[in-house]
Amino acid sequence: MKKNKKNIQPSLLNPKRAGRPAIHDRGIRHRRREYIGRPHSLHVTVKLNRADIKNKSILKILRYAIQRARFRGLRVVHYTLEHNHVHLLIEGESNLMLSKGMQGLGVSLAKKINSLLRIKGQRYKHRYHLRILRSASQVRNVINYILKNGMKHGTAKTIIHPFNSALVLHDWRAVGIQLKRAEIEKQLSSFRKEREKLRDLLDELVLFRKEMRFIFD
Repeated sequence: MKKNKKNIQPSLLNPKRAGRPAIHDRGIRHRRREYIGRPHSLHVTVKLNRADIKNKSILKILRYAIQRARFRGLRVVHYTLEHNHVHLLIEGESNLMLSKGMQGLGVSLAKKINSLLRIKGQRYKHRYHLRILRSASQVRNVINYILKNGMKHGTAKTIIHPFNSALVLHDWRAVGIQLKRAEIEKQLSSFRKEREKLRDLLDELVLFRKEMRFIFD
């Protein structure tokens, strides 16, 4: 059997080439999702065909799509909008809820982007990638990864910027920032209106809340 290449996530490979052929990307396979029989934290990555989506117009569309997903029962906790993809931290209790919620988010996102750019065709490069998080440390690492993604890609200089949900972060220690609540509030005071908007848009993290020992409790 051919060895997997380095730096490629093994779970995304399909050595037997089973299932429906991939059109745009050979990395994500169209196979059955892992069974979700109880509430789980989930890390979802949605990759789009069109690049340069990191702007205020697309951000507005993303927030609308998140709202549509919440109407279908999907709890969206954190997000970041990058050059050609979106990372989400969500909580879901079943495959059906996940499917309906992501369908609501995906359809809204694709239609609105096509309408804004006056284009037609498929917006998604492949199926969204899903990772189930089973511990507080995994959730903490994913929060860290999502909120620092802009810095990783060189599109943001600090963790606080308009294209992620860092403003509603409950525990800044999760991203390696050791500050007291008063110091954090002082730094975030200029973003008061934006924080209120995000708090109305997003759900609070419920799973693993105790284990992560939030300083805002």
